[in-house]
Amino acid sequence: MVGAMQARAASLLCCLLACLCAPASAGSLSSLGREIERAAEEGQDRELRRLVGELVKHDDEDVVDVLLELGTEHPRDYPYRLARYHLAKSLQPAALAKLHEEAREARKLPERLLAVDACAARSDAGSTRALVAALGDDEEPILRIAARAAGARRLVPAVAPLIELYARLSEDERGPSVLERDVQAALLAITGEQFRSAIEWRSFWAARGEGFVPPSGERKELRATRIRPRFFGSEVISNRVVFVIDVSGSMRYSDRLERVKVQLRKLIDELPEEARFQLIAYSGVTVGGRLPPGAPREGPLPEKIDGKRWIASSSRALRRARERNKERATKWLAQLKPWGSTFTSEALLHAFEVKDVDQVVLLSDGRPEEYHRVTGKMLSEAAVLRRVASMNRFRQLRVDTIGLGGRGDAFLKAVAKLTGGTFVPIQ
Repeated sequence: MVGAMQARAASLLCCLLACLCAPASAGSLSSLGREIERAAEEGQDRELRRLVGELVKHDDEDVVDVLLELGTEHPRDYPYRLARYHLAKSLQPAALAKLHEEAREARKLPERLLAVDACAARSDAGSTRALVAALGDDEEPILRIAARAAGARRLVPAVAPLIELYARLSEDERGPSVLERDVQAALLAITGEQFRSAIEWRSFWAARGEGFVPPSGERKELRATRIRPRFFGSEVISNRVVFVIDVSGSMRYSDRLERVKVQLRKLIDELPEEARFQLIAYSGVTVGGRLPPGAPREGPLPEKIDGKRWIASSSRALRRARERNKERATKWLAQLKPWGSTFTSEALLHAFEVKDVDQVVLLSDGRPEEYHRVTGKMLSEAAVLRRVASMNRFRQLRVDTIGLGGRGDAFLKAVAKLTGGTFVPIQ
């Protein structure tokens, strides 16, 4: 009798524990998803963190759907970073399997990119397989993430797909690219070797691939395999490049703008004919230390504010580096004059939206001077950096920065680090 009662009690306890540990119903997850959406839209980041923490306790595929939507549907960078963190650190088994599936098959580019970005930060076997599979994707932003992560983690299974990607890029009629350089760097990091052609790489890997162990010790520096133009000592890696030039008032000091013009004229002259380029010059317009009335609350600022043009470009799109286009760009460059403030992230947004751009080179002498679109308050450097990160999260463009002796070196160095570029200070 006593034994039967104990058995029934044990059975009831097991049922109770099963109920307590059971995953949330579709209805409750849906409700949690709506709360997360509301908190993100209202900018309630503390509440958003709490809600997402509750979400990832559940082992359900819908958890990944909610996180991917959170990270891709909001203009701010914070929801993306929060979603990526939990996708990379907090998923239960069923949700993790869903992440791997989305990294391969998500139809929307931003969602697939976020899934791959999260897999890049994970070390489990499924995430590694998804990351290696991403090297066969058709989208350059995803390929950039996958190549950089494969090199950073020295993933031997990535070598064969990296070699095939290198072969594709070597035959690309658009010429040298940032992605091609990233693939070369990844192969060097994993194998300790560097070859000029895909044929050499295939031969090497056919002989050494089975059981290959990456070399230990310090990583080697990538050697240049092509002669490329240089600008203030910074290499122009890609044949699809936009130069973003600060022409704010402080650029008149120490002939900074004139020095930029001299160096840019030399560079333009050295660009190979198959290269495509564009010049963008920017300053900024303020009234009483704020944006003029009527500035839009989101999206790119119009080229004219309060009747003044704060940004201009040498052409409407990337142009071939033919003699005629070089002459036009040089004449356009000559008429630039320093004035106004420094809307750096606004200018970068214009550069990021240039069709087929692959590399951005930013030249500036100062800190950004930018304002919140709604409150009108001046933005901190950290806030401007967050905006740059948000603008670039689905583009993954490299921004190389050149500091021209002003007070903005720390900011420019941070922009370069954020985007995988290099910073060159000029005194």
